[in-house]
Amino acid sequence: MKKKKFRVPEKKKLVHIEWGDAWSSGGWQGDRFGETPLKPHICNSIGWVVQANAAGITIAARVGEDGEYGNVSFIPSGMIMSCTTLKQGVLVNKGK
Repeated sequence: MKKKKFRVPEKKKLVHIEWGDAWSSGGWQGDRFGETPLKPHICNSIGWVVQANAAGITIAARVGEDGEYGNVSFIPSGMIMSCTTLKQGVLVNKGK
């Protein structure tokens, strides 16, 4: 897992974050559990920056007309592999 130094983005910017998440198993594990790779589950999140500092970043998937945020997530900086500011209003995947 290659990790870039986390740079704190500006508030209200739209960002894409690639980050390594913890995982767990809820069932019993036999001798084969040792064959499971010990690596984070790679996740991708897109949202508007609500708050950011050296500890991590809080993003929201939705922003209402009144400025309230919905579906808010905090990602600790130690889990962030990359954080890219996106251009708002630009269609990224135009299809084929």
